[in-house]
Amino acid sequence: MINGHNAHKKGGDILSSGVKADLLPANSLAVEISLENNAKDQQFAANKKMVAESTGLLAEVHGSERFLTLANSHFIQWDKAMDAGCKGPDGSPLIVTPDMKPLLRDGWGWKIIRAEAEKTWPNLPSFASMAMNSHNSNQIATNELECMMQLADLYQAGMKMDDAIMAVQASAPACKAYLQDVAYFCKMFGGGSTFPLLKCLDHFCTWAFLSTVVCVLVSFFCLLGDTYVLCFLLPQSSSGKTSGHSLLVVEEMMNHLSYFDFRITGHSMALTRVAIAATILTSKKSQDGISKLIYKSDFDKLRAKEATMKLDETLTSLWAEAQRVDKDLGYPAFGKACCNMVLHLLQKQKLAKRETFESFEDIMKDFENNLVGGATGANLSQQPAQTQSQPSEPSAVKDLVNRTPVEVAKLQNSHIKAGDRCLACTLFVFCHGFTVTNLCSITCTQKTFCFGTPTSLQVFSS
Repeated sequence: MINGHNAHKKGGDILSSGVKADLLPANSLAVEISLENNAKDQQFAANKKMVAESTGLLAEVHGSERFLTLANSHFIQWDKAMDAGCKGPDGSPLIVTPDMKPLLRDGWGWKIIRAEAEKTWPNLPSFASMAMNSHNSNQIATNELECMMQLADLYQAGMKMDDAIMAVQASAPACKAYLQDVAYFCKMFGGGSTFPLLKCLDHFCTWAFLSTVVCVLVSFFCLLGDTYVLCFLLPQSSSGKTSGHSLLVVEEMMNHLSYFDFRITGHSMALTRVAIAATILTSKKSQDGISKLIYKSDFDKLRAKEATMKLDETLTSLWAEAQRVDKDLGYPAFGKACCNMVLHLLQKQKLAKRETFESFEDIMKDFENNLVGGATGANLSQQPAQTQSQPSEPSAVKDLVNRTPVEVAKLQNSHIKAGDRCLACTLFVFCHGFTVTNLCSITCTQKTFCFGTPTSLQVFSS
């Protein structure tokens, strides 16, 4: 779905660079709204929810719309907001410029996919949307977080994760060469099958980026009395670009985010990884679109440190609090705390040009103030559980945040089976209650052997 802030930012970018109406038809694709009443109601409900969450940035849904956009979705929503007299993120009213007047009055040509085509091939809109987003000349390169959100959307829609990866690869994202690393992060550290941590990361990165931007639009034309008709279009509810931040993590850092061994037994460090990702993606220090704040050496500083363990435990408690309030309040507060804690631990707060905190306790107080400052009875999360298609492979996505050390150890050592021979250096990482040295290999005689006190152990000499 479309983020209102992103729609206004993209519209402003187009306006500042000059509206090129002749380029719009080739890059505009939509699908007919479903002919089936249940599916149609869901499509309209999703768009009405999107508008309600935009806090006035997007135009209301009228109910007479006929199509769902697969490309140019941000731009058309900005057009509709302008036509409806909505205000921008800074509170100033949108004013129709001379360049926009003919587009609002006459519209432009669109390629339309029949509803029957989507019924025959349900994944067609998602695939077409990603393909068009990679093609559009005004579209920025898809970064790692955006690919994660696309993978999450496709998986929640019922697609197998391997098929989702292939679909995202077809859109030629900037991280195509290491998309498997991106997918691993999505599967293991996204918070489970509903991907709450990814949604938080996406929400925060957009919020953090747009909060630093002040858009001033100067118009030489004031529209008085005239009304114009827009194409009856709504954004397609399937995957698309929602992130407002375009910094790249790049391959080496993405590999570290996904696979780095913090050497803290029985802990996946999922929230620590998410916190580092948030810090990288919202960095004010970048070059050529690549974040330059966190480096490989910073991961080494966090390895096997008590402070790193404290960081993960603190983030676990803050994440539980953030989920109790509305996402527009909890997600930015949690994301800010993530960045502040990582930068405090790495002593990079001044380099990052952020507020300086003396301790984790001070950051926690700031987090609480951010929650209390905007929380009301209406903010408490009482939203009904989201309905979604049952994933085709439930075991592909893991929730490593709410796992016990034993469960994490089992997941990280899934190659160990009863009776298997394993290298000692791999096996003993998660052993408890005993130490064995100078062995080449061992055999498990019970499945629980490496996750508790073994009852028997067969040793083989080298």
